[in-house]
Amino acid sequence: MCGVSLIMACLEHLGEGMGQIIHTINGFYLQAMAGENAAESKELKNMLVQGIMMNLWYEQSSTIDSLKQHGSLEQTLGYIFNNI
Repeated sequence: MCGVSLIMACLEHLGEGMGQIIHTINGFYLQAMAGENAAESKELKNMLVQGIMMNLWYEQSSTIDSLKQHGSLEQTLGYIFNNI
């Protein structure tokens, strides 16, 4: 959860230039959502949803493009809706 908080703080406070790394950030979130060590606690799942939503708020088109490149747009939206 600390990593997600740190990423969200960077996006919120550093602003310009952070949009370039959204694809990397999304990769981190996707790994935490569905990897071998996928999030199990409700708190971590909520934090991941918050992180993805922050990316969408910060740079919607880059986030959607990134999720498409990862092949995970539909799965990510499903994850969000299942955990809110």
